[in-house]
Parts: sequence; structure tokens; C-alpha cells
Amino acid sequence: MTENEKIEIREKQLAEIPVKAGGGYKFIYTDAAGRKGKAVIYADTFGSDGIETTFEEKEFESPYTPNVFSSGYEIVIGNEKRIFIFGALGVPALIREDVTPKVQVEYPQAKLVYTSQILRSRIYG
Repeated sequence: MTENEKIEIREKQLAEIPVKAGGGYKFIYTDAAGRKGKAVIYADTFGSDGIETTFEEKEFESPYTPNVFSSGYEIVIGNEKRIFIFGALGVPALIREDVTPKVQVEYPQAKLVYTSQILRSRIYG
């Protein structure tokens, strides 16, 4: 892939991340045993103009390494099921979303593309 194609992919995928700097996610566990609940997505400013949806914390098998599982969130955002995998434990935590299948529609030669976001804390309740 050319550098320009890589830059174009990076810019398009960063624009697809549901929250921008200053925004965030609020996960409210309403069924702790089932590891699911309500999520509020604040696109621009945390605590302001949140969009409510649902989430479920679950284990996901790596599409690249069979029998390797990671924890993450499955969140419905704008009628689309999105999967954010925990990339690191602790606070802040890193979540990653594999966007390779979306990118390969336009760039079939792309092998692995993911976005990363940092979560500063989790809210339980």
C-alpha cells in the first residue's frame, strides 16, 4: 500500500470513532452477573448530549489467531453492532476495534486495520 493510501485509511477510520477528544463512554452495569447494561456515548463533551444504547461485556475469539480470546464490549451504535476489545488492563484502559473488513471493501490489500481509544475509568452501578 502507498503512504497516501495508509494516510487516507487512518483519517477515514479516526473519523468513524464514536467519540472525540473530550467525549467518552459511560458503562452502567445493570446486570453485573450477565456483564451487560446501559451505555451512554458522549460524542464531544463527557456528560453532555449523551446517546443511550446497550452494551455487553464478553469474550471474543481473535479472527487472526484461533483459540485466542480477549475480553471486550459489544455496543450497538447507530444500528451497528461494534466490538471494542480490551487492549490493556488497568486505568487508563485501551480498547481496540478491528475495522479491517470495512477497510478491505475499498482497499482489499489491507491486512490489519484497527482503531484504539483510551478509557480513563469504568463506572459500575
